[in-house]
Amino acid sequence: MVVANVLLWGKHVGAVLWNYDKGYATFEFETNFLKSGLDIAPLTMPLANINKGDIFQFARLPKETFQGLPGLLSDALPDRFGNQLIDLWLASQGRDKTSMSPVERLCYMGTRGMGALE
Repeated sequence: MVVANVLLWGKHVGAVLWNYDKGYATFEFETNFLKSGLDIAPLTMPLANINKGDIFQFARLPKETFQGLPGLLSDALPDRFGNQLIDLWLASQGRDKTSMSPVERLCYMGTRGMGALE
């Protein structure tokens, strides 16, 4: 399993966990972020409906579009060209392109991607 912290403008939003066995991610909001009232995913994870400790799973979202991630995170994944560059690097390291999970690809992007999430 791969776990990554999600930040927005330097504030901890929550954590995303990639489950290799299931092929999709789970996400949990940070308790302090819930108190902020900033609703960053109002359609899929509205703050009004969240209780402390709620964990969201994204198995039902179309795999081709969302890669097993919530929309707010899949939007930050590299585009086709970026993925080709990552895949070339993986090949140079002797790794198959399928060995890097979507969460690892997000971590690779870090603060270099478009948008406010890191």
